[in-house]
Amino acid sequence: EFDAAAFATELHRFNYLVGPANAVAGGPSESQQLIRRVGLCTAFAMNVMLFTLPTYFGLEAAHRYTHLFSTLAMGFATLSLLSGGGYFLSRAVRALREKLLHIDLPIALGIVGAYLGSFYGWLAQREAYQYFDFVSAFIVLMLVGRWAQVAAVERNQRRLLSEQPAPPRLRVYESDGRCTEVPPEQLQPGQHFGVASGQTVPVDGVLVSLEASFSLAWINGEATPRLFRCTQPIPAGAQNLSRTEVRIIAKQAWTGSLLAELLKPVTRAAFRDRLIERVIQGYLIAILGAAALSGLAWWWFGGDAIHAGAVVTAVLVVSCPCALGLAFPLTDEIANVILRNRGVF
Repeated sequence: EFDAAAFATELHRFNYLVGPANAVAGGPSESQQLIRRVGLCTAFAMNVMLFTLPTYFGLEAAHRYTHLFSTLAMGFATLSLLSGGGYFLSRAVRALREKLLHIDLPIALGIVGAYLGSFYGWLAQREAYQYFDFVSAFIVLMLVGRWAQVAAVERNQRRLLSEQPAPPRLRVYESDGRCTEVPPEQLQPGQHFGVASGQTVPVDGVLVSLEASFSLAWINGEATPRLFRCTQPIPAGAQNLSRTEVRIIAKQAWTGSLLAELLKPVTRAAFRDRLIERVIQGYLIAILGAAALSGLAWWWFGGDAIHAGAVVTAVLVVSCPCALGLAFPLTDEIANVILRNRGVF
């Protein structure tokens, strides 16, 4: 899913909103995979909370079960990191390999920073620095947020696909006089088909009727109708303005038609929006700079490196530009679909 040519689109994965109708078939969707991670990490987080609550209720550090409870909390937090945090870590690492700043980078750094700080507290048996409950809860919240985001993308994909303009079924006349209705995709060269009044010719053809009036506005922008006579070629995209059905002999299959190219669902596997990339990359650079300066300032004035690391983590975990990555491409795709439905390509 992350090749070198297309990986940059992960900065705004919502440019994948429109694709072929069967694009989401053949295996569980990303939202289904994420909800499984959510369920697993929620179970781990509940176990972490179970073994952390005694400390909140006053269990003393010298008690014989304190270290056992903290070890169990560390173990379940580690499982949460591997099963849920790994989703963000792997995406951030793959982005860095492609020399890109990804919106999952501050989330991954925040998770790793919080876990390492807690792990240090567990090794040193310093209870004040153990916040495995935060690590596990934060991973669950981030996964839930990402699941909601991806589920919205898939829902919008299905909606936008259903709104894609599509030509209606056509009447095909056989040599024995039979008439059948078929979708344009089944048209073959040499077939006689009918185009009803107001309908668009799906493929290039030759007029069989004596004469007919067509609009070529989609082709050359001219609103004035043109009169065609028998045996004259009719281009794909011409609209029948006659009051009755006209018959045409197809000269090409649907796959070679100009109209098929115009109505083909948009796929942007290698599409890169340089503007949104620059905006998000600038935002991420600002986040990383602010986190680093905050940590250095706390370390300089407070002298506590562990607390300074917690400050860096806090800045990183609250600053993911997920809304920017969702809103901008989604608005762009909705506008494109509306224009396509109105005949603008």
